[in-house]
Amino acid sequence: MGKIDIDSLTIMGHSFGAATAIYTCSLRSEIKQCIAMDPWMFPIKDEQLHEKLKQPILFVNTYTFHLEANVKSMAKFLTADRKDEMYTILNSTHETQTDTVFILGYWLNWFMRKIDPIIGLRINDYIIMEFMHRYTSFPKDIEEQKTYLEKEKHNYLKGLTKPWA
Repeated sequence: MGKIDIDSLTIMGHSFGAATAIYTCSLRSEIKQCIAMDPWMFPIKDEQLHEKLKQPILFVNTYTFHLEANVKSMAKFLTADRKDEMYTILNSTHETQTDTVFILGYWLNWFMRKIDPIIGLRINDYIIMEFMHRYTSFPKDIEEQKTYLEKEKHNYLKGLTKPWA
C-alpha cells in the first residue's frame, strides 16, 4: 500500500502514442501531467487541445522527425498561459527514444551524424525525470540528472523544435 500516487497520474507516449497521451489528457482530469516524446501531431492537429488542456505537457523531441505542420501543431502549446516545455535532442532521430538502436543500430537518416545512443537516451530520460520531480517530487533526488544535463547542454535545446529541412 502507498506505492502508487493515484492523485498525481502521469501519462506518456512516443510518436502516435504521444498524440494519444495528449488527447487522453484532454478527456481525463485525473491525469495531472503528460510527457510527449516525438509526438506525431497529425491525428490531433485540428482538435484545439491547447485550449482544453489544463495539465502541463513535456515535449521531448528528436532532431529529424518534425515537419513544419507538426511543429505548428506543437507550437500552439507553448504560450505564456500554459506551463508546457519543449526540448529537442540534437543529432537524434525518431529511434533515439527507443531501445532499437541498441539492438539494430540507427537505421533512419543513414547519412546523418548521430548522437551516441546512450547519451541521447540518457538526455531524454533525465529531462523526463526533472519534469517528474517538479510535478510529483519523484524521484526525490535529481542532482545526478541535473549535473549530467548541464554537462550535455550542447546536445539539446530548450524551446520550440525547428522543422527538419
